Amino acid sequence: MLFYKLTLSLLVLIFLIPAKGLSEPKSDKMKQRLDQLFLWRVSDRLQLSTQEENIFHEEFKKLSEEKQALMAKSEDLVDKIDKNKADKKKAQQLMKEYLAAAEKLNAMSVKEVQKIEKLFGSQKAAEYVLLKREMTQKFKDALTQDRSQVSAN
Repeated sequence: MLFYKLTLSLLVLIFLIPAKGLSEPKSDKMKQRLDQLFLWRVSDRLQLSTQEENIFHEEFKKLSEEKQALMAKSEDLVDKIDKNKADKKKAQQLMKEYLAAAEKLNAMSVKEVQKIEKLFGSQKAAEYVLLKREMTQKFKDALTQDRSQVSAN
């Protein structure tokens, strides 16, 4: 149980590390380790062959890089919105750009599952979706439990 909580915590941190912090060497190493852990867990759960693992690793890397670029763009736009919120026209334009970037980022989830389904079929894509949901729920539960323990102390 502890292993699953730790694994889930580490995987979700991949998505919680701010895009700006990823340029730091420590964050890069941490992200690489978390990515490796995630890749291992997916490979294990989906029982991927060595060839399938290699294909998945390449696709995961491409999708992660694309997602990171979109997250960095979104963060940059939020900073610009903050600096230009008094200028109604500028803020309006920046909001349009931000919403477009947010839509692209949300579309990445669909693209990810479609790619998995195309590569490995519906059965493994379904397992992938279930694994991600399971890991996300366990992480949320672990965070909730940790917060309640901190509050109690």
